Amino acid sequence: MLTALEIVAREEGAFRRAQAEAASVSTALRLARREERLQAQRGRLGDRVHRAIIR
Repeated sequence: MLTALEIVAREEGAFRRAQAEAASVSTALRLARREERLQAQRGRLGDRVHRAIIR
């Protein structure tokens, strides 16, 4: 049978793992949004260059 301290230690471990997983998911989402933003900027710059060449 587990002692109260062991139960608390397990709960804390699970909480820390959940926090780490949430942080990695939030980092992945932030990086994905940044990549989308950079791709959009690259597309706009490409359009500007194309228009400048045509003129």
